[in-house]
Amino acid sequence: MRIYQRAVFNAAHRLPGYPGNCSNIHGHTWGVEVWIEDDPDHEMGMVVDYRAIKDYIKSEFDHRLILWRGDPLVERLDGLTALKLMHGPPTAENLALLILDDLQAEKVRVHESNDNSAEAIAE
Repeated sequence: MRIYQRAVFNAAHRLPGYPGNCSNIHGHTWGVEVWIEDDPDHEMGMVVDYRAIKDYIKSEFDHRLILWRGDPLVERLDGLTALKLMHGPPTAENLALLILDDLQAEKVRVHESNDNSAEAIAE
């Protein structure tokens, strides 16, 4: 059985070293699509509670500044604002991989805008 969930969150990020505007802090209304495949549990007949997916997305990413752990801004901003730190640059690609791993999903698509998205698929 496969389930699908779409969630939206608002967050800022920046890509240090990127040769363009994305090196500045800027925000997006991100879209996340998650596909999880598993056998439904015997108690409720659910693969996973949809609310658990949305709660994860909201608690981890919504209204946060998403930064790479190596970004020099981390030290300056830690404790001043809600940060989500990543092991690599906070691209849509890396967010998709992080969410795929955290949710043990089959596939995750992250939309940075209506025109741009990245998709990660479990191997």
